[in-house]
Amino acid sequence: MANKKIYRQWAANHELPLFHRPEWLDAVCEWKAVVYQKGTDVWGLWPLPVIEQKGFKRIIHPYLSPYMGPIVFYPEGQKNANRIAHEKEVLGELIKQLPDYASLDIKCLPSLTNSLPFHWAGLNQTTRYTYVLNNLTDTAATFADFKDNVRREIRKAEKSLTVSEATTINALFDLKKASYQAKKQTLPFDLAFVEGIYKTLTTNNWGQLLEARDQQGHIHAAVLLVHDHQTMHYLLGAADPEHNNSGAMSLLLWQGIQLATEKGLAFNFEGSMIPAIERFFSAFGGTLTPYHHITHERSTLLKLKKLLG
Repeated sequence: MANKKIYRQWAANHELPLFHRPEWLDAVCEWKAVVYQKGTDVWGLWPLPVIEQKGFKRIIHPYLSPYMGPIVFYPEGQKNANRIAHEKEVLGELIKQLPDYASLDIKCLPSLTNSLPFHWAGLNQTTRYTYVLNNLTDTAATFADFKDNVRREIRKAEKSLTVSEATTINALFDLKKASYQAKKQTLPFDLAFVEGIYKTLTTNNWGQLLEARDQQGHIHAAVLLVHDHQTMHYLLGAADPEHNNSGAMSLLLWQGIQLATEKGLAFNFEGSMIPAIERFFSAFGGTLTPYHHITHERSTLLKLKKLLG
């Protein structure tokens, strides 16, 4: 049976992280899969977004998909002493099955902590970070753990702004596009792409699209929050630069955190390595959480192009 069919069948009967769900993958990219199984037991899955760029086959993240690495499944009741050996076996076998590629650039789930098999296979590993609020049960305690300036912004915004759930992605897309234009950059995805993601989310009840508006109906900021069975993720957001001081983004993230608490989920800010963004996210009191960034280039020509800039 083809790997992709095995992947879909497994996903139909098991919980998977949102960005590894076949429905999500279908919405954001063309993809393949590698599977490691013994008999009928599946121990490892790895969805592979494969694109062709200027004659080069690349395994690389689609836009708006923060994690896309392998998943390891563990035998029920497995002893900790056997866990690492199991991970090395499963990850090693998945890596062996990777198709031919010119370059690979993948960020793994924070839950995947063992990067040794990638190192042994000659792949490159670097560590990136996000911020995660775990064990959300007490909203008052969570709010109290925010930095003072964030709490002030939220209280200020609550007096002048109203948060509501939107039914179209257009306003958020327009804000995001404008923010890129202000930096003289081009947004790397179009409206149709974001609409496809939003349709998948609404069909499967996997997301909330929130907007903050003032009494005149002017939009100050919007965010797209997505979730699976364990975690709510801040996926996409943007604010109107004319209302930078309204506290709208802090208010929307606070609303998202409260939604995650109601659903019994963690909240992942999808942290940035950009200092200004990192400072903003860290002010919400989350735990600094590492994850692996795996890269590899097989193409000598691509290596030469990178060297020459």
